[in-house]
Amino acid sequence: HFLPAGFAPLLAVMGQANLLDLCLSLSLLAYAVWFGWLARKGPAPFQHLGAYAATAHRWLIGFAAFFLLSAVVDQVIARQVASSGEIAASSVLALTIPGLLLAVGFLLLGAMGGGSVFEWLLEQTLPKTARAGTPEGLTERIEAAISEERNYADINLTLSRFAKRLGVPARVISVAVNDELGMTFSQLLSRTRINVAKRLLNDPVSENTTILEIAYAVGFGSKSNFNKEFKRQTGMTPTEFRKPPPRAEST
Repeated sequence: HFLPAGFAPLLAVMGQANLLDLCLSLSLLAYAVWFGWLARKGPAPFQHLGAYAATAHRWLIGFAAFFLLSAVVDQVIARQVASSGEIAASSVLALTIPGLLLAVGFLLLGAMGGGSVFEWLLEQTLPKTARAGTPEGLTERIEAAISEERNYADINLTLSRFAKRLGVPARVISVAVNDELGMTFSQLLSRTRINVAKRLLNDPVSENTTILEIAYAVGFGSKSNFNKEFKRQTGMTPTEFRKPPPRAEST
């Protein structure tokens, strides 16, 4: 991150200030490669965000593309300055359009029911804010609705999307879950998914269903994340939970 700034004084002393643009491009390219490498792992690195993991993954892909484009544009501008001493209007547009596209993308995510980092931060601060009481019966409605397969099995389920399906403002749902259940919406969703998974693991009908298939069926994006959350809540892995107890030997 500090590569261009660190090299700037050294390059100026050496009379090689023209190499500063190269350092900046390499720095931007490093970000693009790093974000692209993380994006290959899917939503896994963002599981601490719960229901917002998939949204964060989409943003990661967007920023990887943005940094890659910025590195290319920086070199285009550097070549223009070196040859004519001026920056063409097309270069300025190339810098501003990606930012505009990201802003439009953010609005479209909200319009489609996708969550955002800001929504997640709001959810975390809700327990510390003053708020009105929970409407009577709302908590029961929330728990019943989130137990429906179309909700808990939706890997992209977010607070805002769930709120639209329930017909209740997202903030009201967060307040109800925090006040009445003592957890965030993401934690409630995770608990519901694990409870359903426990039932499936104990169901003889699902005896031939793999753990990965069960993980997907309850809304997890990968087996590793499912195993981690299952063990956190139950103290054992899905395999250990599913394994039948040893039969007592008859005498």
